[in-house]
Amino acid sequence: MNLKKQFASVLTATAILGAAPALPMSVVNAAGDTSDQLLTVTNTTKTTPAKVTVKVTKTKTSKKVYAFQKVTIKLAGAKSFKSSNKKVATVTSKGVVTFKKAGKVNITFKKGAKKYTVTLTAMKATLTLSKTKVTVKAKKKYTVKAKTVKPANTVKWSSKNTKVATVKNGTITGKKKGTTYVYAKANGLTKSVRVTVK
Repeated sequence: MNLKKQFASVLTATAILGAAPALPMSVVNAAGDTSDQLLTVTNTTKTTPAKVTVKVTKTKTSKKVYAFQKVTIKLAGAKSFKSSNKKVATVTSKGVVTFKKAGKVNITFKKGAKKYTVTLTAMKATLTLSKTKVTVKAKKKYTVKAKTVKPANTVKWSSKNTKVATVKNGTITGKKKGTTYVYAKANGLTKSVRVTVK
């Protein structure tokens, strides 16, 4: 191909590209970029972690947590951890605090000649369901809702006998005649629903 023909080909290609309408940004994102979709999912899914770390920077620190959470106190060189009330919470030699119930406790420890105190206030978590007893026919469905989940967290459902009834996200499906239980778990709590399949 000579130079004139090459130049003509370039001009033709440029004209075609210039005539093509630009795709709207929303179309481009939908076609190849799912970052917006992932961000939406992240924002709408609320979870509260089962573990919390408290990094100590001063001799007196306070923090509010929930009773189901395990708290790790972080301070390099810290030792001799003690709980002011073992009926509320215990603490290991590594500074891991486990609550037995909601309440307030002081965790004291040392680093060299310095004494430190971390005051932890453990709040009570809640989980309540819309129903505690359900009757459903075989091959039919019934949905039980988690009315209160505080703090916001994922509710995990399970069935004691999947041959009688199954459950998924609170929706119970009757399989055959009988009685069983389905369980909802969240925030260290377990609630049961008695299911009768007719």
